[in-house]
Amino acid sequence: MNKSEIKDRVQRNGLNKWFQAGQRGTLEYCTGVGKSRCGVLASSWLANKVDRDSKILIITPTQTIRDSAWIDEFKKWGEKNTLKRNVHIVCIQTAYKWTDHEYDLVICDEVHNYLSEEYFKFFQNNTCTRVLGLSASINYEQRVMLNKIAPVVDAITTNTARKLGLVSDFKIINLGIELTEEERKSYDHYSIIIGKNADRGFTDWKTINLRKNVLYNAVNKVKAVKSIHSLMEDQYGVIFSQSTEFANKVSTVIGDSCLAYHSKLTKKKREENLKKFCDGRTKVNVLSTARALDEGANLPRVTFAIIAAGTSKEKSQIQRLGRIIRYEDDKEALLIRLYAKGTKDEQWLKSSQWRYETVYIDEPNEILDYA
Repeated sequence: MNKSEIKDRVQRNGLNKWFQAGQRGTLEYCTGVGKSRCGVLASSWLANKVDRDSKILIITPTQTIRDSAWIDEFKKWGEKNTLKRNVHIVCIQTAYKWTDHEYDLVICDEVHNYLSEEYFKFFQNNTCTRVLGLSASINYEQRVMLNKIAPVVDAITTNTARKLGLVSDFKIINLGIELTEEERKSYDHYSIIIGKNADRGFTDWKTINLRKNVLYNAVNKVKAVKSIHSLMEDQYGVIFSQSTEFANKVSTVIGDSCLAYHSKLTKKKREENLKKFCDGRTKVNVLSTARALDEGANLPRVTFAIIAAGTSKEKSQIQRLGRIIRYEDDKEALLIRLYAKGTKDEQWLKSSQWRYETVYIDEPNEILDYA
């Protein structure tokens, strides 16, 4: 059985479980398994075999996914007529304000984003006969709310997908850096304040965020990113950070081959930069982003990613890994995560990677042993 046949079987098996659950359930599939095709198949079944006039709504977390990703999927699988006749696509930022709408099927792309008290109003105030949730990773605490509308009916992890050959092989490398003397003083100062306030029963979010910013924008992380890029400058890659300030700085340091992509750029500029990156004929082969590409983006030719700053959440690690492991023949993807030694950064890294085999290195040049 080839890869396409395996993927098709996995997708249809998941949809069968969704059907058996009363057509209300979530497929928790890592990137590369084909969540979007499952949505297209469910839509086609409903619109062409059950009710030609059925109303189908697809909810997305971003405009980019709304305006291109799903439209491309329906066209790819020969369901352009279904898309035109039956499907409406909208961002959750609009949908949660609606009341008294009725849909035969609601497909919730990246459903984990909608499990807040505010966005969940959509499900409370509208009629959804069938619900298909799609997500790469759902936190345990989110499942209580998810279970009210579409509990997980099938799950495929990144490691399972790799064993099945549905995604490219990959390695995860963790590169430790040292804070500068000034950064270490600031970090320790904030830690003392946070600790004292915690002893008083007070969570000092302002100071916690100040300490995070020290880690997010560490000078030696910029230097490490530049060094790693010099080793892989002929390959396509993505550099993830937690601040637009850092994303812009990286783009400047690397030069013309790297463009920024984040929420503080205009929509037109983001689209322009992404187009140049995806084109394949320009000199742009790296995107520097502050979380804007964590979800939904299908980036061609990407073989490596650098997480210059991350969180403790496994979901974020899975999403960022997903950007580089879409299957390509003979591709082995490389995920490099930077962390400041002896800080919360190191704890966040371990918390987010507990399911994966990883390698720790101390110098960028050691990456060549694994690339």
